[in-house]
Amino acid sequence: MKKKSTRIIKSGKRIEILKTLYANGVLPYKSLKLYNGETGLTQRKVKEMEKDGEIVRYGTGKDSVITLKNGWKEGTLHWKDNAFIVRREMLQEEMCKCLSEGGTRLNRFSKRAELNLMMHLAGVGAYPDEKPEMNDISHKTLDAFYYNADEVKDAICYLDDVKEEDGKKQTTISRLAGLEISKGGIYATYSLGNKLIEWNRYGEVRMKELVKRTLGEWNPKIIEQNPIDCIIFADDYKLFERVILNELSTYPAYNTKILLNIDFAYNHMYALPTDKNGIALLEEMKKKDWLKDMRHILLGNHTPPPIGTQVVCDALEDDKYILMFTSCDISRLKSFIKRARMAEAPEKFIVYCFSFQTPLIKRLVGDYVTIGEIELDDYKEEVRKL
Repeated sequence: MKKKSTRIIKSGKRIEILKTLYANGVLPYKSLKLYNGETGLTQRKVKEMEKDGEIVRYGTGKDSVITLKNGWKEGTLHWKDNAFIVRREMLQEEMCKCLSEGGTRLNRFSKRAELNLMMHLAGVGAYPDEKPEMNDISHKTLDAFYYNADEVKDAICYLDDVKEEDGKKQTTISRLAGLEISKGGIYATYSLGNKLIEWNRYGEVRMKELVKRTLGEWNPKIIEQNPIDCIIFADDYKLFERVILNELSTYPAYNTKILLNIDFAYNHMYALPTDKNGIALLEEMKKKDWLKDMRHILLGNHTPPPIGTQVVCDALEDDKYILMFTSCDISRLKSFIKRARMAEAPEKFIVYCFSFQTPLIKRLVGDYVTIGEIELDDYKEEVRKL
């Protein structure tokens, strides 16, 4: 009897899903929408893999997760890379705890897996075989790498700070999800999911400064040329409306723990949706001079605002203030809409945004600005021509 040959598949949706599971432990079912192609086809592939006994789904609905049915088998045909092997035992132990406990722990584990997947799909090295250790990154070979919060804390020797307020000891914990280090910038990442997170202003400033100091010791050029900014991810783009409107003045001055706002820690906070639009923007933000390219494409010969201009904007033309919210910078958007509301002259305040951002602008300040809408695909086509 002729022995049946084993077919080794080296590409395709099945391999993409398996690599995600080997790298992250779990794959949130809602994250299937992130892969290229129609989500329905990806979901059918998952059902096929479940039927074949390769994977298993825990939970139901949007909060369910997918994982390998029999864990990490020795002798697997795929990902014998030492980076995966070293990570495997620790990851499997962590995953088992998360699946057994569920709740907040599993939610945090799932968010981490989702951000790793987004970075990976955007061409940012996030999986074990795609990146060096943080302290091995050199300025000359810097591409784009992503490290989750645990990897960052281990690398910079981070320990939660303990402060005493009103006679009570409180732990100053950072809500950092991870850190992207790229030619386009250094970005601390935060994952909101579908609700605002509570964060501690001292904790985030302390985390930022510790990262800055440590990276500076390893490779001064990276810090010299790239300030540390921030990316916040949310499942629902409407959530960024609440972030923008969440003013510190509504809280007592002594209260260090508040819902996430944009008044502390980072000069620039970029708001990205956890969907394919977010991945497309990550692809741009990892590139060197991506903001300069955006300005060239959208503003052309428009005059940059003079030093001292009271309105935060990207161009000042014929007494009209123009802001590129295509950059997703909600720090600048917040300042811009404050002035627009005060002026009540929509013809003088212009916001360029991608079409998926338009509803947010309309809800926040629709009667006070003029909106210039751009399709993300059209913009990316112009970038390719540069």
